[in-house]
Amino acid sequence: MQTRLASLVRTGLIIGACATASYDLSRWLLVHALSIDFNPFGAFPLFGWGIGGAQLTRSVAFVVGAVYHVINGLSFALSYCLLLGGGWLPWAVLWALSLELVMFSVYPGWLNLKAVMVEFTIVSLTGHLAYGATLGLLSERYIPQRGLRGDGV
Repeated sequence: MQTRLASLVRTGLIIGACATASYDLSRWLLVHALSIDFNPFGAFPLFGWGIGGAQLTRSVAFVVGAVYHVINGLSFALSYCLLLGGGWLPWAVLWALSLELVMFSVYPGWLNLKAVMVEFTIVSLTGHLAYGATLGLLSERYIPQRGLRGDGV
């Protein structure tokens, strides 16, 4: 069981890195391809200041926020892989959309996004769909049995 867990954690983190990269790349490409006036990484310094305090410079806050973002992406993917990995692709997309729903209940008010709500919605939804699709495809391919249970159920 320990060997399976270690392998699953390692695989889940690699899949999480790929899914997070897919999330970020899809958002960046969408913004640039459609000339959307929205910074897909604009929340990073806000996360950084929230974690490290207002005394951080913008650059340091950006790095702290980016690390927080990556840790979230890895953690949510690892959780999926441990619980449902190797399952059906639509489950991963639903997992990502549930993350989107939670994010939508917090970020617009906290980050005061009223002026860019349409742009935020389009960019955020695109990123979460890309994250879920990547998570699902890679977990189906590299996790042959569902999560820790390994019984395919």
